Amino acid sequence: MTIPKKLFQTAKAYDILPGEIKDNIRSLRDLNPDWDYSFFDDAAVKAYLEAHLSPEDWEAVQLVNPRFGVVLADLFRYLVIYREGGVYLDIKSTARKPLTAALDLDCGFVLSQWPNKIGENYVGYGLHPELSDVPGGEFQQWNIIAAPRHPFLQAAVRQVIVNIKSYTPGRFGTDAYGVLRLSGPIAYTRAIYPLLDHFAYQAVDLAQWGIHYSLYGNDGGLQQQHQSAVPGHYSKVREPVVLKEVYVEPPQPVIAKLADLLAKELRDNIGLVLKLAVLSIAATLALVVALVFLAAVAIFR
Repeated sequence: MTIPKKLFQTAKAYDILPGEIKDNIRSLRDLNPDWDYSFFDDAAVKAYLEAHLSPEDWEAVQLVNPRFGVVLADLFRYLVIYREGGVYLDIKSTARKPLTAALDLDCGFVLSQWPNKIGENYVGYGLHPELSDVPGGEFQQWNIIAAPRHPFLQAAVRQVIVNIKSYTPGRFGTDAYGVLRLSGPIAYTRAIYPLLDHFAYQAVDLAQWGIHYSLYGNDGGLQQQHQSAVPGHYSKVREPVVLKEVYVEPPQPVIAKLADLLAKELRDNIGLVLKLAVLSIAATLALVVALVFLAAVAIFR
């Protein structure tokens, strides 16, 4: 499966982008004159999703909180590369050399993870409790590079739709981390990881290929720079990610319920617990003193 020479990017609107982001877009286009470049603003993203999702799925997607437009951007990147093939790059991401020279266009799918070990550029990035079974942590989705109709992206699209339909604040969260679980790299990784042994892909460190996460570099102010570059960044929002009239939270496991009951009993009887603790310590000390006394008696007989 060949990756076509198509490059996609999206942002809320082109006119509000900072100058350095616009310069980066021009640089990407100048560096890749033989690639078709497409920029989608929020309105174009919604139109694309509506055109290519089923009516039922589109109805569910419309429940996404407008303040978390990033969810639609996540779903769009999976869907557009699944249908069209090519390369999706985040609006802040960049390339230092032509994509044709950087990529193996016959590999079918490019899979990348963060260089997140001690001494590497992104220590700790992409390591989530939900992905503890995935060596190296999350699969990056600031880039999506694939031939059309790759099963990994079909799975990612379905995972996001299922997550939206089953969303509750308790299960997914009401902040930026909720987005990671709902549609971002956690959802993306959970969709793809079970399929790795069944379909072709190429695992690479994209930075070594000249494709970089951010034009801002990776200094200490990286996230702040990214967030300030996007007005109304979702990382500042504390609201349900999907808006529903009623949320039906899944039942807690029995073990979790027992743990909650035990914690409540301890809170309600904290005085008794403290008394028992003091008595236990006193008894232990008395036993130690008695043993020391007996040992001393035995020595001096």
